[in-house]
Amino acid sequence: MAEPKDLLLENLKETLKGAERYFVSGGVSALFILLLAVRGQLAARAVEQEVKVPFVDLNAPTFGAALIALAIYILSGCQIFSFIHHLERIKKN
Repeated sequence: MAEPKDLLLENLKETLKGAERYFVSGGVSALFILLLAVRGQLAARAVEQEVKVPFVDLNAPTFGAALIALAIYILSGCQIFSFIHHLERIKKN
């Protein structure tokens, strides 16, 4: 049987890997939205174009792709807060 400290250390490593994954996906989503904004594709009078959505292999209209990226950004932040809560629980043990 494994030692409790070894289990906690392994749990901590897995938690940090998950947090890193969501941190990267949130960052890429934010950069995607920033890129759309800088290119002027999110302006009120912008011509609607098809763009490839990051993390999802599909093409969508510009505003739809930005909405999907925004949802990924928000959900990634929620997941990171969940991982932080999990880290605090590991720290208490």
